[in-house]
Amino acid sequence: MEFLSSIVGLIPCFYDHTSKHTVYIRDLKKNLQALSKETVELNNLYEDVKARVEGAEQRQMMRRKEVGGWICEVEVMVTEVQEILQKGDQEIQKRCLGCCPRNCWSSYKIGKAVREKLVAVSGQIGKGHFDVVAEMLPRPLVDELPMEETVGSELAYGRICGFLKDPQVGIMGLYGMGGVGKTTLLKKIHNNFLPTSSDFDVVIWDVVSKPSNVEKIHKVLWNKLQLSRDGWECRSTKEKAAKILRVLKTKKFVLLLDDIRERLDLLEMGVPHPDAQNKSKIDVCRQMQAQESIKVECLSLEAAWTLFQKKVGEETLKSHPHILRLAKIVAKECKGLPLALVTVGRAMVGEKDPSNWDKVIQDLSKFPTEISGMEDELFNKLKVSYDRLSDNAIKSCFIHCSLFSEDVVIRIETLIEQWIGEGLLGEVHDIYEVRNQGHKIVKKLKHACLVESYSLREKWVVMHDVIHDMALWLYGECGKEKNKILVYNDVFRLKEAAKISELKETEKMSLWDQNLEKFPETLMCPNLKTLFVRRCHQLTKFSSGFFQFMPLIRVLNLACNDNLSELPIGIGELNDLRYLNLSSTRIRELPIELKNLKNLMILHLNSMQSPVTIPQDLISNLISLKLFSLWNTNILSRVETLLEELESLNDINHIRISISSALSLNRLKRSHKL
Repeated sequence: MEFLSSIVGLIPCFYDHTSKHTVYIRDLKKNLQALSKETVELNNLYEDVKARVEGAEQRQMMRRKEVGGWICEVEVMVTEVQEILQKGDQEIQKRCLGCCPRNCWSSYKIGKAVREKLVAVSGQIGKGHFDVVAEMLPRPLVDELPMEETVGSELAYGRICGFLKDPQVGIMGLYGMGGVGKTTLLKKIHNNFLPTSSDFDVVIWDVVSKPSNVEKIHKVLWNKLQLSRDGWECRSTKEKAAKILRVLKTKKFVLLLDDIRERLDLLEMGVPHPDAQNKSKIDVCRQMQAQESIKVECLSLEAAWTLFQKKVGEETLKSHPHILRLAKIVAKECKGLPLALVTVGRAMVGEKDPSNWDKVIQDLSKFPTEISGMEDELFNKLKVSYDRLSDNAIKSCFIHCSLFSEDVVIRIETLIEQWIGEGLLGEVHDIYEVRNQGHKIVKKLKHACLVESYSLREKWVVMHDVIHDMALWLYGECGKEKNKILVYNDVFRLKEAAKISELKETEKMSLWDQNLEKFPETLMCPNLKTLFVRRCHQLTKFSSGFFQFMPLIRVLNLACNDNLSELPIGIGELNDLRYLNLSSTRIRELPIELKNLKNLMILHLNSMQSPVTIPQDLISNLISLKLFSLWNTNILSRVETLLEELESLNDINHIRISISSALSLNRLKRSHKL
């Protein structure tokens, strides 16, 4: 019966043997071979195209949609072909005598499918010869910048975001002392454009540094704007700026410039000035040129502790019962400066011995450079602000500020007068003229955030503790000559240094010790030029030979030693002395030997704790005296005589004196000079 069935099945096949339908059955085997061969060719082409696409994608390119669609179609087609080839092979194996199908209808359907798929595969091969498989990705609005985690900057960040939305503010400036986090905050603003849609067409970041390189800025702008590089090298600076300007005028842009150290010309850069019409923004890490300036402050105690904890790590902080308490003291010693907190925090990772934490606390107050990373990671970075100062005179004026003890509020007039005494402001002809020069320097130091105004009182400045330590480090040749400048709050350290002759190289010395009763008999300081002895409330006098081995002293500040009652006669041998401040002491009589100070330019005797006797002819012999101040002080000698002596001085510019009698006032009125 099976054989008969096959014969019956053959009858339709012989009908109209030339019909196209019978071709599917007749050529099935040949078409299967052709399909298999074409499929191998398609697979090879697929692998080649896919390799080209993957290589392009590794180069941050994007596959073309046409190519992506072809790859997907081929992957589906290959699966279908494998299924058809399998069915075709099975059909061939079922044929009687190797040529007659058992079921013509089934053989016809398979043959037709094979033929159609052969045509489809050939078509895909024809479409798969691509000249270009991928294109450059469109430039993202911003390229994410690596940055430290921010802590405690929410207020400044919020203000900047507000200014970015304010059409009236085109240029914003961030300023603050080195290491306070200006760059990190600017990076946060930049990266904020990553996850959010923006109204801006382009966001540009550049680190300017010094000297400002317009060519470098042009290159950054050119690349970010994706302008053609044809003929770039042949263009002049002005031509590049003009081209960039034409493009930026058509865009709403944000330009973020970090580390600006000198004034920039926007037109020279090719940057149109932001205004309410173009609604573009420029944000700079510098106060200059800004319509709105935001000061980045040091962290609060709470935020500083949060940052410090993150850098040290929970494992270290919980490793011993005492470490948490000590760590809080260390964090407090960093005075809210993020760079200091990060540097010290990293140095303390894994430190589980409380005695070493105690040592760090001592080092932070006395020898901060002994802490790992303080020089390389902290002082060398903060030094950038110092390096930006325009000349050596300003740098020397900054270093002088470090002679004041940490946390001391510094009176600007006192500071400038001591600069005059040291000779940092050049030749002095008119005290008022030189004072103006000094005020300009103070302004520059404030602008560099190396000193800051004390509250709203523009007559005083303060220096951050870390900046103070850096200044001492700088004057000591970056830690190589630590004894060039000494600031001690404990005179015991001075006595120890004196024993081992460490003071021979000392040029500046500042001593503040409330418990001091007596100094060493003498100090061997052959190179000492500036000496502060202040707020030593138990000190009553110096030994007679105390100043004997300090021949080069120019500035001597003994103010606020409220129990100091006498001076050694040896003070009259300080021939180079130009500045002497005895204010708020209990000195009752000036030694007559002071008249030998022929180079003395500034003498302060303000708010003396006792009435003072000024020997006759002492003042008149101070032939270089330009400033004399006797404010809120009673003198036992006649004021009229003092006024006569002052009038006899040729170079006197400034006199500040309290007058309590009509006779003295009349004498002053009669003077043509005073």
